[in-house]
Amino acid sequence: MANRARISVEDTEAATVDRAVCIVRCLEGVVSPGDMFDVATSTGGEDARVALYVTRIWRYGRPIDLLGPPHSAKVELTGQGTLSLPGVTHLTMTTGA
Repeated sequence: MANRARISVEDTEAATVDRAVCIVRCLEGVVSPGDMFDVATSTGGEDARVALYVTRIWRYGRPIDLLGPPHSAKVELTGQGTLSLPGVTHLTMTTGA
């Protein structure tokens, strides 16, 4: 089933070649572990293709299964594009997991 979701990346706490932890705010749709973001928008407004999978979501230090607007959370992302996250303002999921 197709899903569209968009989050703003407020801060990147850690980023390695295959994993990143970010503070995000959900702007549209619902995000859950297993979902994949496929478009990253940079601070300059350019879009780039990525393949970032949500592996964990935490609110107030506790794991959660769903994140919806207008809530903020900490998310762990894995996959292609983790090192570019410090320069990213938004991530968009254009298809379902």
